[in-house]
Amino acid sequence: MKRKNNKNFKIIFIANAPLSSKKISTYQTLCQAQSLSKKCKLILFIPNRHDLIIKGKDIYLEAYSLLGIEKKINFEIKTINYLDLFKHQWINHHLRFAISNFMFAYSAIKDALKLKNELIYTRDFYTMIILSTLKFLKLIKNKVAFESHQFNKIRKILTKNIDFLVLINSYQKKLY
Repeated sequence: MKRKNNKNFKIIFIANAPLSSKKISTYQTLCQAQSLSKKCKLILFIPNRHDLIIKGKDIYLEAYSLLGIEKKINFEIKTINYLDLFKHQWINHHLRFAISNFMFAYSAIKDALKLKNELIYTRDFYTMIILSTLKFLKLIKNKVAFESHQFNKIRKILTKNIDFLVLINSYQKKLY
């Protein structure tokens, strides 16, 4: 039985994938959001990084350019302002990375919880840590899905509080 489109079902997709990135994961995130948006209402949360400040720019033109498409994007894109330390080269790279990623996750979750949604979806480890903790403490009722691309014991423990675990292969399924 085929499932009908349910544009009333709303997903917040939190992706730490800035449009300024040249990594394939940003392209993959946009493609995944486009596919999911065919079945539901989707809002993609991405970081508003210092190297591509979206203010005054058309975020959709940036996304079209990155995707190399001319067709309409079927989802909303919301850029999240956060404490971005990437431009501060004098700070240790690992510390810059951890603090900036944690602050993006915190800011995105804070904004997501203000919106009515059925599901918060992420592939970001920092976002999953915060959401897992909030679920464990019963501070949020939102359904949470985490797409795991790697396995370790910490992830296994934290995903116990996550409603849906999306795995990329059967080997991970055995481990989790």
